Amino acid sequence: MENKKYDVAIIGGGPAGSTAATLLSRSGINCVVFEKEIFPRPHVGESLLPFCYDLFKELGVLEEVRSKSIPKPGVRFLDGNGDSYSNYCFSHYIKGPSAISSHVDRAQFDKILLDNAKKNGVEVQEGTKVKSVAITSSDVKILASNDDGEKSYTADFLIDASGQNTFLAKRFKQKEKMTNLDRTAFSAHWHGGKMLDGLSEGIQQIAYVGEEKQGWIWVIPINENRLSIGVVLNSNYVKSQKSKFAGQENWQEAFYREELKLIPYAQKILAESTLASPVNLNGNYSYTVTKKYGARYALIGDSGTFIDPIFATGVYLAMKSSFLVSKSIIESKKNNSNEINLDSTYRSINGAYALIERLIRQYYNPKAINFHELDGHFEKTDSALGIMHHILAGDFFDKYEQYDAFLTKLENEKHFARYKNLVFEKNDLEGISCKH
Repeated sequence: MENKKYDVAIIGGGPAGSTAATLLSRSGINCVVFEKEIFPRPHVGESLLPFCYDLFKELGVLEEVRSKSIPKPGVRFLDGNGDSYSNYCFSHYIKGPSAISSHVDRAQFDKILLDNAKKNGVEVQEGTKVKSVAITSSDVKILASNDDGEKSYTADFLIDASGQNTFLAKRFKQKEKMTNLDRTAFSAHWHGGKMLDGLSEGIQQIAYVGEEKQGWIWVIPINENRLSIGVVLNSNYVKSQKSKFAGQENWQEAFYREELKLIPYAQKILAESTLASPVNLNGNYSYTVTKKYGARYALIGDSGTFIDPIFATGVYLAMKSSFLVSKSIIESKKNNSNEINLDSTYRSINGAYALIERLIRQYYNPKAINFHELDGHFEKTDSALGIMHHILAGDFFDKYEQYDAFLTKLENEKHFARYKNLVFEKNDLEGISCKH
């Protein structure tokens, strides 16, 4: 047993953890990352937001990420048949190269970020699992294990970036489900899907699945011949249907295939395609943590909150939160302060998460914004329409209060009718694109 001392210890080497490690190390802060997996490792969440651009640029990974990804110029919301749609092209309201986001292979993308942390002097211990943590008034004591056995470590500060494993939240018993957002997601990659309705351009497709299913499907192009397709359903519906597949060796895949058969739009895309990966299952996933930071620790990314990925916000929320927390730690160290004040930092972080949660609840509420019925190509330059584009692009950390007021107005039927008539115009699906 040895005891090594660090300024900051980080649990998890995903986008949140690797981002924090890179920024801290560049500022002369000695940090270590404990990652239980060996990268690359598979992960869902392939679609990114335009506002990731500046984060990638600052980290120094922009060119590498873009060279190994598919351009994402916009997102299209559809009904299950693919007949009714709304098309959001980011370049209509965001100018310059940051208007085009990316779809990534997450195993490759996450490794780029973690390797970048190593290049910036971070000690990264892959294949190392944190077993216990003791947070005191003076330091943080960590016990971790790998193939070489158990070792103990000490740090001045701990960042939990453990993702949906929620290391600290589980131990503190502070993890809470988000009411009425209990969903289960089935996902996999496919070869040979038809690149229809803008998929060949990289436009992400989000198709609504209503009634008792209360869900949606995503279709994301990973490369020219590979699609990521997920089916998200109300967990109560999944439980009611699961018995139909009892006794099958892989009920998840059988369930997933059956649900895709019931969605006309999915069948149109998947004609003559083949399953290219095991089916991944994520259930009961919307949660938050009641206490996200303390005198010697902070929870960032999915370790503190995970919300439905309808709007592809996960990676950006994690990385931006990591930037903000890291900045506060760096400022504290520069001032030789033993206290890291994260109050204002988490007001911004919690405000951003709350805004996206509200938008998600409106998506599931048929009496609120019905995204796929807002037909249009969005050529007009009205400021209200621009607000929705900016929210979907990731501009919600600094302006969450302003955007929250906008969503409040849309909940009023009169205001919503005026908004719809003002900024949406009907077009045929053919010819709609987000040229870049």
